[in-house]
Amino acid sequence: MGFLTALVRGKEVDSLVKQVENLLDEKKKLKEELEDIKLQKRLEQEEIKHMVRINEEKNKMEVEQEKVKLAKENAEQIAKFKEEQRVALVESLKTFHEKMESRFNTELGNLKEIYQALMSRLPTDAQNLFKSSCDALQEIIYKNDKQIKHAEVVVLENSDSDNFIIIRILKDLNL
Repeated sequence: MGFLTALVRGKEVDSLVKQVENLLDEKKKLKEELEDIKLQKRLEQEEIKHMVRINEEKNKMEVEQEKVKLAKENAEQIAKFKEEQRVALVESLKTFHEKMESRFNTELGNLKEIYQALMSRLPTDAQNLFKSSCDALQEIIYKNDKQIKHAEVVVLENSDSDNFIIIRILKDLNL
């Protein structure tokens, strides 16, 4: 029995050795598989990080594009508003100019009428024309005719009884 026992034990040892070898091979395969899984996990993590960076950059680009778009729209709105304001100002200035021109023409007509009325009442000699004109211009051009330091008078007589005078006055502004 000793031989059979040794033989059985030898077969058991061989079987155990094969099992150990199989287990070692399986262990080696599992280690390789584990390394492959770890590598694959790292690659996946790197891929995820890369995709996150790409998404972040894409989002940044979209935000920048939106900023540019909004800035452009804002600039267009400002330009439109400025143009509207410019047009309104031009129209307002045209209206103001027309009113002022009309008022100027009205006042010029009034002054011509006053001048003609004065001229029709004034005597035709130069000294009386000068004194009457100076009195009429008092409080309009100067406070008092005492301010006049130098004056020149030219009488233009017309055959149609419209007499005109040209008066050049230099006054003292300190009085």
